[in-house]
Amino acid sequence: MKEDAILVINEVSKYFEGLKALSKVTIEIPEKCIVGLIGPNGSGKTTLFNVITGFYPPDEGKILYKTLSGIFVDITGLNPHEVFKMGVIRTFQIPRLFPSLTVLENLLITPLNQRGESVVNSLRRSKWLREEEELVHRAVNLLKTFNRLNIASKYPSELSIGDIKLIETLRGLMTPARLYLLDEPLAGLDLHTARSLLRLIWKLNKNHGLTFLIVEHRVDLLMEIADFIYVLHNGSLLASGTPGEIINDPKVVRAYIGE
Repeated sequence: MKEDAILVINEVSKYFEGLKALSKVTIEIPEKCIVGLIGPNGSGKTTLFNVITGFYPPDEGKILYKTLSGIFVDITGLNPHEVFKMGVIRTFQIPRLFPSLTVLENLLITPLNQRGESVVNSLRRSKWLREEEELVHRAVNLLKTFNRLNIASKYPSELSIGDIKLIETLRGLMTPARLYLLDEPLAGLDLHTARSLLRLIWKLNKNHGLTFLIVEHRVDLLMEIADFIYVLHNGSLLASGTPGEIINDPKVVRAYIGE
């Protein structure tokens, strides 16, 4: 196990009614890096995300996460809210926005341990007002970055598919964390917006040392910012390497386009 890793997935397997979705997958995510997780449809990428974040318990293997103190802890099988509290944030392939909340409210509700959520603090405006103002400022700036301030007061049912997907990703980025798992963040986005989102991820990584593990089918765009790539195929690790190495790997080419 490398000392610079923030997440270690060690020989993880997952079965569904006898069907092996993941087969002894072992990968390490270096801290302060942008790592891509790619592979054809059905290769196990989202299943791996679900296992890491506690939505599915693995049938075999372990998942270790490095805390702020530098100690690795076993998070295998923890509930999603427990993984979330440890600083691991994930977004979903199928967005899960709250339909009764506006875009701005969806962004504001995500950050953990807000002072105003305390019954005692909620009665004392001075205890939560500044934090609330800072969260609003952060949310507004994110929307401005993508020229989406005009949708702040709209509800999810009023949004395009691309905007719903964008808000799902921005909602994840609203929460301070050390490791972000983004599941197809570019899906449904036009090229300009997709590249703007990648620029934001790159800046958060370079300027703040945040770590990203990104599942993405728009591989050409992901390659522009990724430091390292893992490739899954039929539930197993097929290849790993730098973007240049992966692009030129015959195994990867065959997995995507066939013999």
